[in-house]
Amino acid sequence: MWGKIVFSLLVVFFVIISSHLFSIADAIDDITAASKAQLEENYDEAIRLYTKAIKSEELKENLILGYVRRGSCYEAKGQLDRALEDYTSAIKLESNNSYHFTARGIIYMKKGFWDRAIEDFTEAINLNPSNINAYKQRAIAYEKKGMTENVKEDLRKVMQLGVESGGKASF
Repeated sequence: MWGKIVFSLLVVFFVIISSHLFSIADAIDDITAASKAQLEENYDEAIRLYTKAIKSEELKENLILGYVRRGSCYEAKGQLDRALEDYTSAIKLESNNSYHFTARGIIYMKKGFWDRAIEDFTEAINLNPSNINAYKQRAIAYEKKGMTENVKEDLRKVMQLGVESGGKASF
């Protein structure tokens, strides 16, 4: 009697675990196919596949990657509000990633929201003081606001980081 119950429980457990593993594999397959479509500049297909992976909610890493890459596709298509939403979602899931703030700051700049862009680039720099791209982008935003001294300071930092890293500083 107990043997049948234990066996039945093991079967149910195996079915649940198997279906979960297959769902994870499907989400990874979707991310991989979406990446390929994105490289081929087939943004609509990439967006569809990233959306499918995001909806699966299987792995936090897939969610973050899906939001960031889908945001990049939206940006390439000129759909800045959607890109902004995706980068913000990535930040909510991983608020310690400098890249997410830099990417969102670039969208704010493209929309002409200089102060918000500066805030995001500053946060990116706080998270990763070697983020040359954040300094470069913040210098552009400062320039748009007429903040010449800030521009000079950021460009000096870009040059310093470039020299220190042998031109291989992080973005």
